[in-house]
Amino acid sequence: MNSLRKDTLIAGLALFAMFFGAGNLIFPPSIGFTSGTAWLPSLLGFLITGVGLILLGIISVAKSGGTVDTFSERVAPWFGKFLGTLIILAIGPMLAIPRTGAVTYELAFQPHFDVPAWLVTAGFFLITLIFSIKPQGIIDRIGQILAPVLVFVMTVIVVIGIFDPVGSPAEKGLESAFAQGFTDGYQTMDVLAAILFGGLTFAGLKSKGYSKFSDQLSITIKAGLIAASGLTFIYGGLLYIGATFSGADLPADIATSQLLLSIIESILGQAGLILLGIAITFACLTTSVGLSATVGEFFHKLSGGKIPYSALIVATCLFSWYFSIQGVDSLIKVAVPVLSILYPVTIALIFLNLLGDFLPDWAFKVVTFSTLLQSTLSQISFGEEFQFVGSIISDTLPMVLYPGLAVMVIALSLSKRQKNKTALETESTKIQ
Repeated sequence: MNSLRKDTLIAGLALFAMFFGAGNLIFPPSIGFTSGTAWLPSLLGFLITGVGLILLGIISVAKSGGTVDTFSERVAPWFGKFLGTLIILAIGPMLAIPRTGAVTYELAFQPHFDVPAWLVTAGFFLITLIFSIKPQGIIDRIGQILAPVLVFVMTVIVVIGIFDPVGSPAEKGLESAFAQGFTDGYQTMDVLAAILFGGLTFAGLKSKGYSKFSDQLSITIKAGLIAASGLTFIYGGLLYIGATFSGADLPADIATSQLLLSIIESILGQAGLILLGIAITFACLTTSVGLSATVGEFFHKLSGGKIPYSALIVATCLFSWYFSIQGVDSLIKVAVPVLSILYPVTIALIFLNLLGDFLPDWAFKVVTFSTLLQSTLSQISFGEEFQFVGSIISDTLPMVLYPGLAVMVIALSLSKRQKNKTALETESTKIQ
């Protein structure tokens, strides 16, 4: 295998591993369990928003230049730093990184070993520190060491679950299964991570000597396709396994983590729970390493190089370790509204950059700020005297992207008209 193909494969595996965190492991079986015989429409809907948007996000950030700044520079020079800071704090040390340690303890260690949470999470974040302390080659470390273990374990679970199922999908009476899967995929919020991980991959390619933008873009897109293919296979398998378990005598409101444990134990017995523990540990670790490195890179550049990358990594790991043993409920209360505000804005910017060659700068500004305003208002709790305002926002305009999409259509039409006008004027001048 030549170096180009090898680098592309490693980058693709690294992207897959960074995206495939513990939440992604737990979520699909739950969707399959509630869908039953309607698992296929649910899967199709889920893949559109849970995988398709991720791929578009990777392509969009690569096409725009590979950083959060270039991703949003046509909105305003300062907007990339504003957006990047909020995204990184929300899905990094404020929520996702501490949660990787907590989930590893609760699902991979607590069921099997009588060890304190602080000890397990201390070891977890020490490994995170070792893998992320040096930014050079981090994609290789994830893609060559951590990702293959995760891929192997998940493939074993999925293959056995599909070819030796515990049952068959049962009728659950789910209406609008496609729409439900579509919404569930939207709520994974992985699109925010796509902007960061896509940029991390882009930077990794630069450090490996790929100086041409065309090469960086091509490899990043191919790596994104590899990651998307892996996610599709694993998501599809896990969702189907959950559907085959839909006839089991379990509470309809069973916790997603407990459902996963029950499914794996039924398929593989006690050995399966150990295998699941390994999968969860590596899934959480790859996400933790990827996010920690992204946090360090972003704030190192934001400080103009004044704050050392290594110091930021140490601080991130210590902060995440502390909050992982304190519980993340309070963090979730702060982070989730911020995520809900940022998610529509990020989706809008993805499509703006994909269509950027055909859009004027004013379209970037109008679409982004109108979407930001709408998504912010949707998170405000209005008092009884202003209840009608909240109703208008939540009922009349349920999709915060509608105004932005309308502006994009108008901008595209005006841009096309202007190009046609310019072409006619040029042709007229030639004739004269």
